[in-house]
Amino acid sequence: MNINDYIKKYSNYSFSIKPFNEVDSLILAELSYVNLYLCNKFPDSSFCIKDIPLYLLNDKKVYARSVDAKHNRIMLNLMFNSIRYKDIIIKDIKEVFDKERITQFMAVTLILPNNTMYISFRGTDTSLLGWREDFLMLIKETIPSQDLALEYTLKALKENDCNFILGGHSKGGNLAFYSAFMLPKEFHSRFIKAYSFDGPGFRKGLEQFENKDLVMDKLIKYRTHRDFVGFFLNNMETYKVVASNGILLGGHDPFWWKVDNKGEGFVYKSAITKGAYKTANKYIKWLDTLSNDDIALAIDAFYSVFYKCDEIYDLFRNVVPRVIRRKKTLKKYSDEERIKIKEIYGRLFKFLRSNRNIDKYFKQIDKKGKNKDDDTSVKGVKGNK
Repeated sequence: MNINDYIKKYSNYSFSIKPFNEVDSLILAELSYVNLYLCNKFPDSSFCIKDIPLYLLNDKKVYARSVDAKHNRIMLNLMFNSIRYKDIIIKDIKEVFDKERITQFMAVTLILPNNTMYISFRGTDTSLLGWREDFLMLIKETIPSQDLALEYTLKALKENDCNFILGGHSKGGNLAFYSAFMLPKEFHSRFIKAYSFDGPGFRKGLEQFENKDLVMDKLIKYRTHRDFVGFFLNNMETYKVVASNGILLGGHDPFWWKVDNKGEGFVYKSAITKGAYKTANKYIKWLDTLSNDDIALAIDAFYSVFYKCDEIYDLFRNVVPRVIRRKKTLKKYSDEERIKIKEIYGRLFKFLRSNRNIDKYFKQIDKKGKNKDDDTSVKGVKGNK
């Protein structure tokens, strides 16, 4: 099953009959990718999932900028019609989309029927701005969304005195962990868990957080066995490796994650596949050859060339004309900087050429639907169930 199959199968099971588990957590983390502020008939007030107007459930605007809009639409419709999720209260939706501050942030507070509060943080959406903020993680100690996440969490905890869970997918998982690490001790007794679903870690590692030892046992990190996103800036010695039908970045998509047939949790693997491990290591080694200034210059140059693209899909549609005009766009840089930019991207393209057999590798292990992960896994990776 995937998460939508799970919602269908257990739609008539309330949380009192079937307790909240990690699959429910991923579903609530994914819910932050929906533009929930458009679903409320009365702005700035709280509302239940069952109160969303019917005509909005299939409105494209509600799912705009979601990487997986089609499956998110199906998910919200299923939740709307389920006993399990329909009474969840949605409140305090906050979205920040600021090109000047390079910030793409969204958080929402969800109150479960047992009065547990789930704070859900959105990960990277389809906007180029969101990806640009992600790249800042490689060179900055903190990014704007992390500061906003902590600010949002503290406000929610002061206004609600219930026990709480933090969760998010991709960058949202990083925000959930950052908020957990930065929690003042006065809130620790109410803190249940924090979930990072394939989220990146922190540039300076975990040693930067004074309270890390007080919350570590409440943090759960998930990675999938075929994608490499979770490798980047990974600071967790232990994590759970989830089986996914998706390949490389496709494995990062929550709708490809496998849920066990009993609905108690995910299907797990003992390790990451060799293909994903090798791919991640090559990217990491390439980044290791660059200084922070090099990375900052490369990021700035990339967005200078593609400044007219608002979304990832625009980038793909306009890649040829933008690359053709790159010399005109890059005139703002000095001769020395242009040479450096060419050198950095030249190094990347050499890597891509050397990495061209990865797709062929995955097609081979997936041939005829057979799963050969036992033969292609990297042994000794910490993170089994």
